Amino acid sequence: MTFGEKVTELKLHEALCYRICYFLLENEFDACAAAEHALLALYRDEAFWRASPDSRPELAKRAATSEALRRKSQMYASFAGA
Repeated sequence: MTFGEKVTELKLHEALCYRICYFLLENEFDACAAAEHALLALYRDEAFWRASPDSRPELAKRAATSEALRRKSQMYASFAGA
């Protein structure tokens, strides 16, 4: 799959990733950053590209949830350390 084809496929999952991240993080700045990181992780994930197109939205949900929760954990850790 070419770079352009991968980008086109990832754009199909961009809004879903952002919505999940925004729901979990409750602010636009962190949601955008988390969604971007999730999409970059998917770009590098060979399992995502080998998966059937029907199963890719579920993989995108998992990546977005994982990244948002990782970011939220870091946010709480920085508040606790302050």
